[in-house]
Amino acid sequence: MPINSLLNIHFMKKRLLILVFAIGMMGFTQVKAAIDNFCFTDAFGYTANVTATKTAPGYWMLSGTADVLTGYDWSISGYYDKGSDVWSLTYTNTAPDGCTFYVDYFTYTSYAHGAGVIYFNWTSYCFGGPLSSGSGSTTWTNAACAGRLGDDRTVVGPVSTDESIYSNPVADLKSLPGGITLNEFFTEASLSVIKTDENNFGISYEVAGNTNVEVMIYNHIGQYVATVVNENQADGFYRTSWNATEALPGMYVAVLKTDAETITKKFVK
Repeated sequence: MPINSLLNIHFMKKRLLILVFAIGMMGFTQVKAAIDNFCFTDAFGYTANVTATKTAPGYWMLSGTADVLTGYDWSISGYYDKGSDVWSLTYTNTAPDGCTFYVDYFTYTSYAHGAGVIYFNWTSYCFGGPLSSGSGSTTWTNAACAGRLGDDRTVVGPVSTDESIYSNPVADLKSLPGGITLNEFFTEASLSVIKTDENNFGISYEVAGNTNVEVMIYNHIGQYVATVVNENQADGFYRTSWNATEALPGMYVAVLKTDAETITKKFVK
């Protein structure tokens, strides 16, 4: 094959790789998950260690283990959706006994929350179908549980033969005073770019927590153009600008990178 043809193939492959990188960069909104740990304690005396892992803007997957006073831990799965402001947990029996003593699983779905407390509807399930339901509340703290908090309880779980557990009053649960609500705690980075004149762009962004912040500009094929911000910043809202006098007209991508996540914003000069 002629050398010119080989060179052309080489450059075509290189351009294709650059294009694939650029397309991928244009599409991503997060490359590193924000993870937090919580402890829940409800009126039944159950405690739960829950890890919240951010998987998409405004959405966290929940996982962990629960002590429901059965002598072994149950597994936890669920989600927190900031858009609808709903917190949902499923407690699954890791040693099911055919609902002889303990249910197969039960769910908590929030309908309101305040400082340090969540109000929820719950449903227990046996053999795949609902058994009982009700409402209650649970306290939460932004830390792993220090230890088992319900040892003095005689109720051993949401059992099918013990209806007394379903009448546990919400008043049994002491709400934590002060603090922040869940939706206030789950702050996340945001980024906007506005063209102020022909060659200047205003960049506004918000960061959650004390973190290193980088704001960088890339062109439409993924090539680095400029660094606008590179420093440690406290929680808050910031404004800066980018002078694009030396940049060619076309599509650009602003990238905001913190210790917890990376988000992008496309804009046109």
